[in-house]
Parts: sequence; C-alpha cells; structure tokens
Amino acid sequence: MIVMDPDIRYCLFLGTYRPVESGVTKMLGSIQSYGVRVVSLKVSCIEKESVNSLISENLCIPPSLCQSLSTTVHSKTGGFILFAANFFQSLYEEGMIRFNLNAGNWEYNVNDIKQRKLPADVVQHLSERMARLPKNIQSLLKTAACLGFEFDANLLQKATKVSMLELVPYAIESGFLQEIPSSNKLVWAHDQIHLAAYELIPLNKRPSSHLLIATRIYMNTSSDEILFRVIFDVVNNMHVGLHLITSQAQRNDVARLNRIAGMKALVSSSFDTAAEYYMVSVGLLAGDCWTSNYESTLALHQEASDALFVAGDFEHLKNVIDEQLTHANCFDDKLQAYYCLVRFLYTTSNSNQAMEKTRFILGELGVTFPEATPDLIYRELLSTKALLANTSQQDFLKALRLTDKRMLWTMRFMHKFMKYLFSVNTSLLPLVACRMIRMSSENGCSCDSAMGFVAYGWAALNILQDIEEAYKWAKLCLLLPEILSSPALLPKLTCYFHSFTSFFKEPIQASCDALRKTHQELLMVGDVQEAFIASFNHCRQMLFAGIDLVTVDKHCASTTLEMTKFAQVHGNLSTSSHHLVILKLIGSDFTKNPFEAFKGVLTEEIRNEDDLLQHAVSTGKAGVVQAIRFNRLFLAYWFKHYEEAAEMAALYKTRTMMPLIDIYHAFYEGLTAFHFARQLSEDDPEKWFRLGEKSLACFKTWVMHSTWNWENKYLLLEAECHFSKGQLDKAKKKYYLAIKSARQHRFVHEEGLANELFSVFHTSSGNTDKENYHILQAQFCYERWGAFAIVERLVKTIVARKK
Repeated sequence: MIVMDPDIRYCLFLGTYRPVESGVTKMLGSIQSYGVRVVSLKVSCIEKESVNSLISENLCIPPSLCQSLSTTVHSKTGGFILFAANFFQSLYEEGMIRFNLNAGNWEYNVNDIKQRKLPADVVQHLSERMARLPKNIQSLLKTAACLGFEFDANLLQKATKVSMLELVPYAIESGFLQEIPSSNKLVWAHDQIHLAAYELIPLNKRPSSHLLIATRIYMNTSSDEILFRVIFDVVNNMHVGLHLITSQAQRNDVARLNRIAGMKALVSSSFDTAAEYYMVSVGLLAGDCWTSNYESTLALHQEASDALFVAGDFEHLKNVIDEQLTHANCFDDKLQAYYCLVRFLYTTSNSNQAMEKTRFILGELGVTFPEATPDLIYRELLSTKALLANTSQQDFLKALRLTDKRMLWTMRFMHKFMKYLFSVNTSLLPLVACRMIRMSSENGCSCDSAMGFVAYGWAALNILQDIEEAYKWAKLCLLLPEILSSPALLPKLTCYFHSFTSFFKEPIQASCDALRKTHQELLMVGDVQEAFIASFNHCRQMLFAGIDLVTVDKHCASTTLEMTKFAQVHGNLSTSSHHLVILKLIGSDFTKNPFEAFKGVLTEEIRNEDDLLQHAVSTGKAGVVQAIRFNRLFLAYWFKHYEEAAEMAALYKTRTMMPLIDIYHAFYEGLTAFHFARQLSEDDPEKWFRLGEKSLACFKTWVMHSTWNWENKYLLLEAECHFSKGQLDKAKKKYYLAIKSARQHRFVHEEGLANELFSVFHTSSGNTDKENYHILQAQFCYERWGAFAIVERLVKTIVARKK
C-alpha cells in the first residue's frame, strides 16, 4: 500500500541480504526494471585492528600484547564479526583461553589455537558449539528454532514436555536469544544463530519435530486461545510434518485447523495467506469426503473459492469451482460456485460469458426478462417511480430484511447481472433494477437491494432525465449499511454514488477524494472488483477536475500495478486507454507503456490503443469501445484536430450510458460544433449550430443542479455560440464569466481553455494586445495543469501568429 500510494513521492527501504541468496538478487533486478533506483552497499568484514580491540577489551590487556591472538582469530574467521566473537567464546569454553589465578592474567597458546580446526562457515561452527552444551539447553534451542525467528515465551513453554523457561536466561546470557522490551517475546540474536540452532535437528527428524511441537501447543492450549492466538503457530508447524499424518481422522483435524487459520487470515485481509491455508485444508480431505462429510466439505470449498478469487489464484480457483459443481447435491448448493465462476469470467475479460452464465442461473432461479424495448423500459421506470413515491424515507429505513436464502442469491446474481450489462449491453439494465426494487419492496431488503436502487437512480438519470430522483435514492442508499448491520457494504455504495451520481450535485473534486479513500476501504474488505471501479473513476475524475497531471499519472500507474497484481484484466482495459490520455497531455516520451499490463495475459497481443480497440470490438465490450472513443475525442479537441474530434463525437452517439463522460462528450462536441459553425468553408453551418445548441440545452439543465461543476462549461459554450453567430458583445461577456467561473471553481485546465478561446476571439477582431494577454494566461494555466504537450502546441501557435 505504501509503494502504490501516489501521494508518497519518496520512500526509502533498507534491507540486508547475502550474495548467495539468488532469489533476492533476482528480485532486486526486477525492481530496477521498473525504474526504481537500487543502491548496493557491500558490508565488509571487520579489520584485524577491530578484532584486536575486541579481544583486548574482553581480556583487559593492552592491544599490543594480544596482537598475535587477534591475528590468528581474524585469519581463521575471515573477520566475520559473528564468527569471530563465537570462535573467541568457544576458545574460552574449551579451555584454550584460561585465567591464571596465581599470575592474575589470561593465558593462551597461539600455536595450539592455530592448530584448532574450524568448519567452513559460521552456522556449522555455531552448531558445533551448541552441540557441546548440556542436553536440556540443546533441547530448548531446537524447540525455539522451530517456533521461528521471533516467538512468545509462553508458546515455548507449551511446546516443551517439561518446563524450560528457567533455562531461557542462560540462552540470553550466552548471546543466543534476546528479550523484546515491554513484551513477553523472545527473538534470536542473529538469523545465523537461529539457523545454527535449527541445524542441531537432523534433517530426517525435522518434520517429526515440527509435528510434535505443533501437537504439544495444540494439546496445551484452550480452544479459545487456539482460535485467537496460536492458530498460525500450530498449523505452520504441522505443515512441515504433514506427510507424516496418515490417519484420516487426524488429517481431518488438521484440515479443520487450516480452515480456521484461513478464516482468521481473511479477517486480517491477508488474502494470499488465507488462500494457502484453504488449499492445504482441501488437500487433506478424504477421497469420499463429499459423501461421508458433505456439509463441511461444501462449506470448505465455498470459503476456499472466495479466498482464491480475492487472492487472484485463478488456477486453483477453477479446480475448486469444478469440484463443487461436480459434487453438489442440488442446484442451490451450486450457487456459491456459480457466483465465483461468473466473477472469475468477468475479471478475466470474458464479459459476454459472464453475462450469459448469469442469465442462465437467474432463469434457473425463476427470473426471466422480456425484450427490453424503449417503451417497456420507460413504462417500467415510471411504474417504479410511482411505487417509490409512496415510500417515505422513514418507511425505507424501517424496511423488512430479506431472509429467504434462495431469494438472497437471486438478488446477488441480479446485482452481478447489472454490472455485466453495464459493460456489454445496458438496454436491459433498467428492467433488472426495477425488478430488484419490486422484489425488495415485497420481500424485504438485502445488501444487494441497495445496488438495485443505485441502478434505478442511474436509469432515472439517463432515461427519465430526472437528476433529483437519481440523487435522492443514491444518497438514501448510503444509509442502508447501518440498517442492515452491514458496514462492509458502505464502501461499495460510496463507490457507486461518487462514480455515477454525486457529481450532478456535488463538487467533482470532493468526489475524487471520496473515491480514493473508498478504494482503500474496498481492498481491506476484499471487494476487489469494486475497489478498482473506485480507482478507475478516481483517475478519470482527477482529469476532469483539473488536478495536476503528474499526480494523475502516478495514480493511473499505481492503479494499473494493483489491477495487475489482483489479476483484474477487465478493469485494466479502460484504465490503460485513460492513462494514455494523461501521458499524451503531459508530453511523455513514452518510456511508460500503459499497455504493458496485457503482456501474456490475453490470447491476442495488445501493444497499443488500436489493438485494444480491436479487442474490445471483437469481444463486445461496448463500454471499453466508448471509453476509447471519448478519450480520442478529448485528445483531438485539446490538440485542435477538429475533424477527428467531430468524427469521434459522432461515433460516440451509439453509446453505452456513462453519465460523467456523457456530460463531457456533450461539452467537447458542442465546442467542436461551434468551431465548425463559424468556418466559411462549411456547406451546412446549421447542422453544426443544431449540434452546438443541443449541448447548450443539456448544460442549461445540468447547471441548475450544480453551478460548481457545470457553470463555467455552460458559459464557455454560450460564448462560443455567440461568437459563431457574430454576437460579439455577448460573446465577450460570456468569455469573461467563463474564465472567472473556472478559476472560482478550481478548474485550472478549463480556465486555460476559456482564455485560449477568448484569444481566438480577439484574433478575429484584430485586438492583438488582448489576444496576447489571454494566450499567455492560457499557457500559464496549462503549465499549472502539467499539460506540457498542450503548452508546446500553444507556443507553436504564438510563434506562427508572430510570423
């Protein structure tokens, strides 16, 4: 999370590793390939003088008198401090360094020490030194080694047959273990000491040692403590000796413990770890588990598939889903597997398959939909509006809770069906939303009912053009999590509210902040798909809000990295095209390639936006197609490629309904239309006036609901309209007001655009001073926005005008 947070500009990580650890070297190479600077500092062994000081201080003799001894110790240990210190300690323990009470000083024979044979590395030396310790101390060290680098002292007590806590002070005094202040925990003094203690256990005895320790901890711990404190210590030790457990009854017990560990890991948002525990649990089941223990086997597979989906382990997920679909006794018992399956299909960019499979499941649940004609949709929406008109806010808040299990699953699949329809074909979406509201009204509300209300609001917005109705129900839905005692639902509803509705009434900058926070909250509860809906819309709204493009670029890059990590292929499709817009505005040299995320993921190669568009068209991803067309309209207008802008605006007509970019489509189409309307070469200027005035009419409605977001755009369209009609005094006034409104509402990019268009206005009237003033103001705004490619275009325009 720290690395992917775009607000954290610099982060210093310090780590240590040994050159022999090839995995770390490979990882560092991978990190460097992303442009991260890695500085390697080689920590050398200590010099002879340092060893001499160490021995001098310990023996309380002048450095000159122990020079020969320190030279020998340094030579034998290579100056490795841990090796040198322990070799020196072992010389004392073996009597090769001894204190002469009569003479009152230390004695040693350097020649004897030179003849002392040493193992090749410190671990073996430490192991040999430990092997000379009393048996009970060795037993303590071996048990502690199995518990990990850091462990609880009480756990050590539980892991031993007899009490060993009284031996811990000796291990601490000997430099093997250390106490962690203000805790009951112990930690090894060095990882090599930990490894040396572990080496005391013969290789063939290690599995049984771990298994014995796990069993002792389990037997010496209460049920509640196992659940809340030591479950991971128990199962992690059992894993080492798993192959030694041959009794199916014992394997079932271990499977149960791994399932508990998986549940606890999920609660902690450790999704990868949870998936591993669940897979161990599944692997321990008996061959006849589906017949001998059907209920718990089904529940385990259901939990495992949920964990695997969130962790993005799709290879194992498919196998677990297949197991459930093969062995489940009835259709209702297959519903959870089907639910994971359709989410998997959608996530892996198989939207059409996900939609068709969901429709089949809904049919099996008794829910079918007629052909979605415009007349039927309109009548259904009016009927639902009338139904809700009789429902007060208090009635809504006191609604019954849906408890029927089959009906709950029906609502869940309808919720998913709406999501897939949004990506592929929105025509049926209003009917699904209305059906969900009617079912909720008749049978009670569930968490998924909220999404029905959100979708109804979306349809009311796009089809009934009723902004107040849409906003009312979307806002009211934010109260449902508390009513349904489901706080985890709130981030999802917040995501949809700010992605599709809030900006009609509330400042878009506030929506940006809310979506960013919501993204993190959704990830924490494992709602990966919605997390990236929030993240993508956050990136998109940052662009429209005029936020510094370098910051937007960082957010887009971090979103792509996260989506790739969680195998969210579908979400990356639109994100990559949007990121390309940002890079082109900044004027990137394209060392960054937003399409790298698709390498080796899809069957066809996607190297650029043209490949992405072809993929989206061939696979029926209408939402992605329209996002690309809007992005091209946006860029074409900003770079003054008016012919392309008009073409993209026209292609966007047969669009998937996406409220926010619908608004900006109207804005840029209107500006493009007024540009062509005043061109003398145009044969049909009335066609362009009709298009421009249609955009004006839309903004006249929208600005009544939010002056903050839409006033400056409405004023700029009015200015362009008056300019195109030759109404110069009116145009001049509107340009001034558009600039003022954009500045007041913090749309720096649109302040720049209004200045640039006002400059064009003055060019036509020959007012050079005003022309130069406003074009310089535009340049200043674009620089603040971070659109350096637009600045470059503007500079070329200034130079051309001077010539």
